[in-house]
Amino acid sequence: MKSLFSFIVAILPLFAMAQTQSKNEVVTSDTAETRIFEQVDEQAEFPGGTPELFKYLANNIHYPEDAVKNNIDGKVYVSFIVTSAGKIEKVAILRNMVNCSACDQEAIRVIKNMPRWKPAKVNGKPVSSKYHLPISFKLN
Repeated sequence: MKSLFSFIVAILPLFAMAQTQSKNEVVTSDTAETRIFEQVDEQAEFPGGTPELFKYLANNIHYPEDAVKNNIDGKVYVSFIVTSAGKIEKVAILRNMVNCSACDQEAIRVIKNMPRWKPAKVNGKPVSSKYHLPISFKLN
């Protein structure tokens, strides 16, 4: 009986550690408010869903004049954080568009100006999460 109690006492801290820092999260500091999850139970969502996100991008992206003049098209891959309050933060380029830094800057501008999102959830609670979004610049 004494050895069973010792085993339970020895293994108890392992369960506590597993619950405080899940493998699904990236911890940027020790406080709960700064945890950024990459894997969540429910993804963050633009208001109205994906169709509204595409509509927002189509209505708000301004194709840079230099890109139009030089017939440049392609994709910019953007990363950003959707906070637990739905705000957009830490917008960054993951992969830029070759020969069009203006397209990169336009993608950042549009992402930063997005309305609040419905935040991601883990265990039914809103959390901050990382989101990746490709933005296409295509001339017709």
